[in-house]
Amino acid sequence: MVPAICGGQALFEHMKSKGHEINAGYVVFRVMVEYTGEVGYVGVDKTTIQSERFIREVRDFIMDTDFILWGGDEADTVFLYPAKFGR
Repeated sequence: MVPAICGGQALFEHMKSKGHEINAGYVVFRVMVEYTGEVGYVGVDKTTIQSERFIREVRDFIMDTDFILWGGDEADTVFLYPAKFGR
């Protein structure tokens, strides 16, 4: 998740520098990870950031994240991941 959130921080600063309307705030992502380690779904549980474009792109970063295969049972895991963007 660290590379995805770092990418989100860089994207936030880039969008801000290009004059996009984007406010600082937080997003709580709901992430479903399959037992294979692949991300199956990323949603937004809560947010104070109003830019749908920004949130969509950070969700795409998270979708490209791979987690460790944890074998054993074949249950998927859902977790909440809070992230703050901007100052």
